[in-house]
Amino acid sequence: FYVTENGAAFYDPPRADGEIDDPLRIRYLAGHLRAAHEAIRRGVDLRGYFAWSFLDNFEWSHGYSKRFGIVHVDYATQKRTPKASARFYSEVIRTNGAALAASMRMRDRTSTGSDPGARSRVPAARGSRARPKRTRPRGR
Repeated sequence: FYVTENGAAFYDPPRADGEIDDPLRIRYLAGHLRAAHEAIRRGVDLRGYFAWSFLDNFEWSHGYSKRFGIVHVDYATQKRTPKASARFYSEVIRTNGAALAASMRMRDRTSTGSDPGARSRVPAARGSRARPKRTRPRGR
């Protein structure tokens, strides 16, 4: 199983210093990555997760009005600037997921409890290792 396009558009314009903070996208990605981790823990054969999208781009239904990328594109100059979410995602990859645990500890210290994207949407497991029921017979 591969998650091939997972992302969301948020308003995240560059600051005066050129940096681009996108905390809502970071929370979105962290919540979905934690859910992916929980699915693996429960036995799902998840082989890959791909954030949508790497670059801000043209969306057929929204044109250039929505920005999904973890890298900001200045459409006038084509300059690319990694957003805070790109650095976060890079750190999750570099640490093989350990950065997710760190982000969860940080969220727990600062959260008001009103962020639905910050927690995994996978229900808590019952038993030691929940497995989905097999829906078809094994090969002949």
